[in-house]
Amino acid sequence: MEYPHWLMIAGAVLMAFGFAGLHLAKTKTNHGNTQKARNKTARSVEEVANLAGQESRQAVPTERLKAMREYASTAGGMKAKGK
Repeated sequence: MEYPHWLMIAGAVLMAFGFAGLHLAKTKTNHGNTQKARNKTARSVEEVANLAGQESRQAVPTERLKAMREYASTAGGMKAKGK
């Protein structure tokens, strides 16, 4: 089956526009992500102090976490003894 030349040319032009559109959409998305990253890095002094407080609280293990670690260490010891 042979297609007319104008139809093949129109298909090639449509494909070129499609690829250009995909490239522009990807570029726009990446540009939006960089804007969000810039907004996240610009923080006030109060926000930095709050984040530092949260990180220090996360560094201190809670009682539940301590109990889980103790259980895991004893359970691991029991498996090693059984083998």
